[in-house]
Amino acid sequence: MRFWLVFFVVSGWVFTLSAQNANNPFELSPRLAPAAQIEEPVEESTASETNPFDLDRAGRPTASPSESSAVDTSANPFDLVVPTAPVDGNEAASGSEEESSDVSVTTTEGTTTDGSLLLITLLLLGAATLSIIFFRGMYIKAYRALFNDNLLSQLYREREAGALGVFLITYAVFFLAAGFFTVLALRHWGYLGKQGLWSQFMYITAGIAGLMVFKHLFLAIIGYVFPVQKETSRYSFTIMIFAIVLGLFLTVGTVILAYTPVEYQTPVIYICLGTMLAVYLLRSFRGLFIANRFIFNYQFHFLSYICAVEIGPALCLFKYLTDF
Repeated sequence: MRFWLVFFVVSGWVFTLSAQNANNPFELSPRLAPAAQIEEPVEESTASETNPFDLDRAGRPTASPSESSAVDTSANPFDLVVPTAPVDGNEAASGSEEESSDVSVTTTEGTTTDGSLLLITLLLLGAATLSIIFFRGMYIKAYRALFNDNLLSQLYREREAGALGVFLITYAVFFLAAGFFTVLALRHWGYLGKQGLWSQFMYITAGIAGLMVFKHLFLAIIGYVFPVQKETSRYSFTIMIFAIVLGLFLTVGTVILAYTPVEYQTPVIYICLGTMLAVYLLRSFRGLFIANRFIFNYQFHFLSYICAVEIGPALCLFKYLTDF
C-alpha cells in the first residue's frame, strides 16, 4: 500500500514538471510582440525521401521524386541528357501552314502565268498566221506602200471601193501584238504585277485600240468641220497601213520576248521599240507630205493638232499604264 502511494506521488510530480516546462515563466518569447516572436523552423523530413545509401538495380543512387523528372530514365548509365527547348504546338502548326501556303501560292501563280502566256501567244500567232494566209497580197502591197506613194494611193482606192473589212481584220492583229508587247515590257520593267496576265492583256489591248479609234474619229471630225477632209482621210488611212505592217514585226518580236531568257529580254525590247520609232518617224514624214500646204499657212492649227492628237494621248496612255 505504501508502494502505490509513493508511485502516485512521484507520477504527479513528473506531470507537474512537464507542464511547467511547457509554460516556462522565464521564457521571453511569449512576452514579446507578435512580430518579434521567433518562430522555430520546421524541418522537413527529407531523409526518408532521399537516402544516399539506397541503390537501384543498376548500382546508382536513387533520386528524389522532384529530381526524377529531370533524370533520364534510360537503363544505360552512360547516356547523356540533351536539353531540348520546348516547342509550342501552335507556333509549329502555324509555321507549317505558312510554308505550305507559300508553296501553294508560288505553284498556283507560276501555273496561271505560264498558262495565260501560252494562251495569249497561241492567240496572237493564230491571228497573224490566218491573216497572212488569207491576205498575203494585201500585206505585200502595204509593205511596199511604206516607201511608194503610188501604191498607198492604190490601197486607198481599194478601201474606198469596199474592201474595208480586210483592213480592219489585219488592223486587229496590230492591236493584239501591241497590247501583248506592252504588257511584257511593263512587267519586265516592274510597272505591272506578276499576276493577272490575261486581264492586263485585255485592258491594255482595249486601251491601245481605244486610243487609235479616238485618233481616227478626231481626224474624221476635223475633216468634216474644216475643208480638209481629203487630207485627213488620207492621213488616217496612212496610220492604218503603217500599223498593219508594224503588227507583223511586233508579233515576231513579242513571241521572242515572251520565251527568251530574262538576261536577253532588255535587248529584244529595245529592238522592238527602235523598230516602232523608225516606223513612227517614217509615218510622220509621210503625214507632213500630205499636209504640206497647211503647215506654213496654219502653223497654230498644225501645232495644236500635234499636241492634242499625237503627243497628248500617248502621254495619257503611258501615265495610265504605269499607274495600272
